[in-house]
Amino acid sequence: DGKTWQGDYHTANVLDDLIARHALLPINIVFIDSLDHARRAKELPPNADFADFMAHELVPWLRQKGIVLQRNKTVLAGASYGGLASSWVALRYPRLFGNVLSLSGSYWWAPKGEPASWLTRQYQNAPHYPVHFWLQAGRFETGGPDGGIYKNSLEFEQVLREKGYRVSFHPWSSGHDYAAWTEALVHGLRD
Repeated sequence: DGKTWQGDYHTANVLDDLIARHALLPINIVFIDSLDHARRAKELPPNADFADFMAHELVPWLRQKGIVLQRNKTVLAGASYGGLASSWVALRYPRLFGNVLSLSGSYWWAPKGEPASWLTRQYQNAPHYPVHFWLQAGRFETGGPDGGIYKNSLEFEQVLREKGYRVSFHPWSSGHDYAAWTEALVHGLRD
């Protein structure tokens, strides 16, 4: 969703301003765009090819550009399917990515023919990894499969907590929208 984060919400400018005012520590941020809705719907829900791209193509490319990732300081962030993808990539590559900042993550998602909340079950059945989670969801995100994003995010948080993950949940008085996500992104990066 990089084009939306940048083109419509000028997120890098917001973060640059916060850094200049010493309200946020200096960071490198990489925006990845989905190009179109069809590709987004294919790439972001748990997809091994997308996770492999992040680990085997993006990380080496960043190194070539002089940005060396430190697992404990690397944050995978995204909204909706992007929040789901962030959690999925961290599950696949916990030795590379140590933090997830999920904004209204679509934890209701499941592969065709499977019950809702597939990724929650994957975490439930996987070993514990050293990944920290900052989860946000809007209190008005109550429609949709399995009770909606708010309920699914709470369930995901509970599973993570039971598995011993460091996790925090941040309810927002919002729906499924970038205005709330932009504000939550800043809070999550500060935390």
